[in-house]
Amino acid sequence: MVKNAVLIDICGTLFYSNTTFDFLDFYINQKSYRRFRKLMQTSIWRYSNSLIYRLFNLDLSRTIALSYLKGFSHTELVNMANSFYENYLSSRRICETWELLEQKRPTNELILVSGTIDPIAETVAKKIGVQQYISSTLNYNNDICQGKLKYDALRNKAKCLANLNIQKPYTLVITDNPGDVSLIEHSQEAVIILYNNQQRWQRLIKKQRNIHYITPSHDYKFHR
Repeated sequence: MVKNAVLIDICGTLFYSNTTFDFLDFYINQKSYRRFRKLMQTSIWRYSNSLIYRLFNLDLSRTIALSYLKGFSHTELVNMANSFYENYLSSRRICETWELLEQKRPTNELILVSGTIDPIAETVAKKIGVQQYISSTLNYNNDICQGKLKYDALRNKAKCLANLNIQKPYTLVITDNPGDVSLIEHSQEAVIILYNNQQRWQRLIKKQRNIHYITPSHDYKFHR
């Protein structure tokens, strides 16, 4: 049972990156994928995907994008994630978050809690010396990725933490994701990584007082 858990998001919190899509962009070169990524940037697609998500809890953009991983072995994906970390993510660290982690590490249990896919979360956890992590899990058959998720952790982080016997209240939640409000509500303290959305956060967490805001110093642009 873990009583002193510091929960850390990955995308937009540890790195200036939507790691799942940046990983795919880093490796997938098919013309159909590139066309799809351009389509994703259009307003009609963004509106439609948002509507589908609200109605059916289905992120169509992520579902289609992950289909391009079909046929890769788990070992290949982990090796790809390692290279992705070294050649892309490591240069996009959010310094303020990393400094905070080092302050908390000696007396707390650091746990990554992210909706990113498992090869990325596994790699990030190893690189920063974290023993436990929660992530979305790709579906594998005989070690071969089927191009879809077996489990989506994006909206199920609290349930995953309970399954790992991570005790409430959490010591600290560090995140940029408004979807993590349910975790913050059960935390003694929270640090919010801000991207010009402080008013939204203040509306979401009116009842939580022990909140600190950090505005990252770099000007990297990314889309969650």
